[in-house]
Amino acid sequence: MVFTESTRKYFERIPHRVRSALANSKSPVPFEYEDEPFFKSYEALYRLWTNRDSQRSVAESHGISRRKLVELEQSFVHCGALGLLPKLSFLEIDARLEQLVVLIKRARPHERSNHALRISEALGFPGGDLEIIRLVQRCHGYGHRMKEKDIRYFEELQHILNSAARQRAWMAT
Repeated sequence: MVFTESTRKYFERIPHRVRSALANSKSPVPFEYEDEPFFKSYEALYRLWTNRDSQRSVAESHGISRRKLVELEQSFVHCGALGLLPKLSFLEIDARLEQLVVLIKRARPHERSNHALRISEALGFPGGDLEIIRLVQRCHGYGHRMKEKDIRYFEELQHILNSAARQRAWMAT
């Protein structure tokens, strides 16, 4: 999956937000961190179902409409916790191009983007330009720092998001 710039930055900030929550928490594992819609949605449903608070009071305290609350409830019932995750934006590119760029970076981590562009053009993959190739590399953790932890973080994130997309598609049928 190729993230838009805003989605990529959202995922880049998560480790910092978790570390910040750890520093502020007395627990070694923080349950939640600030400004995350998933936790707010979960807490709203918890209050609605467990505490049996009224829809009006829950909606008002969370600053959402009752219609949005019902949508959250239906999404949770149909998809489980995946239904509470925020909708993220992605770019549609040829899957072969994405796989090629990742394969080249795994095989030769210090290879330049223009080499992937030349190979993609030679293979006839549509939509290849340097900006897209660099974005694919960043979305898979091959940024400027080239830290192994970044690569692993984004690799696991890609796996989770692909699994979640398949699960949502399966649940929708």
